[in-house]
Amino acid sequence: MRSRQRVHAAPLGVHHRPSRRLSPCLRAAGRKASQLLGLALALIAPSVLAQTIGPPAAPAETLAEAIALAYQTNPTLQSQRAQLRAIDETYVQSRSQFGPTIQLDANAQYANDRLTRGEVRGVPVPSSRDRTDSVGAQLVVNQPLYTGGRLTLETRAARYRVRAGREALRATEGDIVFRVIQAFVDLRRDLGALEIRRTNLAAVRSTLDEVRARTQAGELTQTDLAQANAQVAAEEANVATAEDQSRASRIAYASVVGRNPGTLVPEPPLPNLPASAQESWGIAADNSPELQQALYNEQQSRARLQEARVSAGPTLSLRGSGGYSTDLDPLNRANRNRSFAGQLVLSQPLFTSGLTRSVIRQAQETNTSDRSQIEVSRRAMLQSVTDSWNQMVTLRGNVPRQHRQVEAASTAFRGMTIEYRAGERSTLDVLIAEETLRDAELAELSARHDAYLSAALVLRYIGRLDAGDIVEALPRYDPADHFREVANRGALPWEPLVRLFDGVLLPAAGQQAIPAPPAANEARIAPAEPDASQRTVDEVPVTPVPGTVSPMSPPLRRAGPPSR
Repeated sequence: MRSRQRVHAAPLGVHHRPSRRLSPCLRAAGRKASQLLGLALALIAPSVLAQTIGPPAAPAETLAEAIALAYQTNPTLQSQRAQLRAIDETYVQSRSQFGPTIQLDANAQYANDRLTRGEVRGVPVPSSRDRTDSVGAQLVVNQPLYTGGRLTLETRAARYRVRAGREALRATEGDIVFRVIQAFVDLRRDLGALEIRRTNLAAVRSTLDEVRARTQAGELTQTDLAQANAQVAAEEANVATAEDQSRASRIAYASVVGRNPGTLVPEPPLPNLPASAQESWGIAADNSPELQQALYNEQQSRARLQEARVSAGPTLSLRGSGGYSTDLDPLNRANRNRSFAGQLVLSQPLFTSGLTRSVIRQAQETNTSDRSQIEVSRRAMLQSVTDSWNQMVTLRGNVPRQHRQVEAASTAFRGMTIEYRAGERSTLDVLIAEETLRDAELAELSARHDAYLSAALVLRYIGRLDAGDIVEALPRYDPADHFREVANRGALPWEPLVRLFDGVLLPAAGQQAIPAPPAANEARIAPAEPDASQRTVDEVPVTPVPGTVSPMSPPLRRAGPPSR
C-alpha cells in the first residue's frame, strides 16, 4: 500500500508544489508522518461509530440496566407514586362516610355557690352555701341511611380522581424513561465526538511536525508553519470543548439514573414502534396518558356537578345516644342518671341564600372547562405525535445519507493526499478535505443519536414508553395494589347496603352547552397605526407608584471650597 503523507494548508491562493528531490532527513520525516497519518485514518474511520464507547476498565452498562435503575430509585418518580398513594386515601375518606360515626362526650362539674348574710329591704337574709360535684358521659352514634346520592357521587368522583392520578404517574414515568434514554445516547454521542476530536488533534500535531521539518529544509515558509500552529491550537480548543460537553453529559446521566456511567453498550432498537402515522394516532387516542387524564378529569367534574345538584335534597340518618351521670362527693349510688335515645332524622334544606345555586353554577363551569380540555389534549396529542413521527422518518433517512457522505469524504481525502504528493493539489485543498471528513463523521454520529431519540419521542407521545414496555421482565410498580389494599379499610358489613340505597334515583349531570361568541361575518385585520418613531431611548420613567417604596433621599450636594 502506498504511504500517505499528512500535509498542511498554504495561504489562500498559494498553490505549493512539493519538491521531488528531498534530503534523506526529510524523506525519513515524511515516512514517519505517513505512518502517523495511516494510524489516524484507521482511528477516525466510520467504523468507530459502532464501537463501544467508554473506558475499558469500567463495567459495561446497558440501556435496559439504566432504565431499570431509574425506574426503581428516581426521586421524581418516587414522589409521584407517593402523591398517587395520597390520592388513594381520598377514596377511602369518601367511602368511610357510608359507615357510622361514634362520638364520646365526657364531662365533670364542680359548683360552689355561697350567699353571705345580709338584708333585702330591711329583711334579714341568712347565709347559705350549695356545692355540687358530678361527672357524666354520653355516647352518640350516627349512621347515614340516605343522602340523596351525595355520598355515592362523592365516592365516584374520588375514584375518577384516582384514575386521573394513575395517568399522571404514567406520564411522569414516560418522561423519566425518555430522560434516561436521552442521557444515555447523549453521553455516547459526546464520547464519540471526543474520540474523533482527539484523533484529529493527533493527526494535526503530526502535520505540524512535518511542516516544521519541511520549513527547516526550506521547502515551506514561516507562513505555513504559523498556519499549522494555528490549526493545532484550534483543534486543542475543540478537544477541550468536547471534554467539557462529555463531563456535562456524565453529570446529567448520573442525575437521572442515580449512578455514574460506566462503559455504555450500544443501544438496541426500541420496541413497539407503530408501522404508520395513522396507526400511531389510533394508539395515542387510546393510550396517551395526557388525553386519558383529561377524560378522567372530566368524569370527575361531572360527578361533582351531580353532587352539587343533590346537595339541596333531603337526607335521612339514624341517630342513637346513651348517657350516664352521677355525683362524686358524696358518692351516692342511688343518685344516678341514665338516659338512652334513638332518632330517625330527616333533614331538608329550605333556604341557603343562593349558596346552593352558586355551587351548581360553579360545578357547571368547572365541567365545561374540563370538557374543553379534552379537545385541547387531543389536539396537542395529534400535533406531538405527528411532529415526532415526521421528525423520526426524516432523521432516520438522514443516517444512510450521512454515512454516504462519510464514505465520499474519506475517498476524497485519500485522493487529495495522493494528488498532493503528485503536485496536483495544494496544502489547503488537502486540509479542507480533512476538515470535511471530520465534520461528516461528527454529523453521522449526531444523525444516529437524533434518529434514536426521535423514535423514543414517538413512543412517549403514544403512551408506549413505560419502563415495562421497554425492559423485559422488569418488576413493575402497580398502583392498583395500594388502592386495593386501602380501599376498604375500616368498612363495616352493612355499608354495601347503604351504598346501594343511596345510589338510587341519581339525577343527570345537566351539562350546559359550551358558550361561544357569534361567528364573524367578515374577518379582517384592523388598520395599522402610523409608523412609530424610529428614535431610540436610553432612559425610562423612574417615578415609583406612590406608597410602594420608601421616601427617596434628597440628592447630595457637592462640597464647596473649605472656609477659612
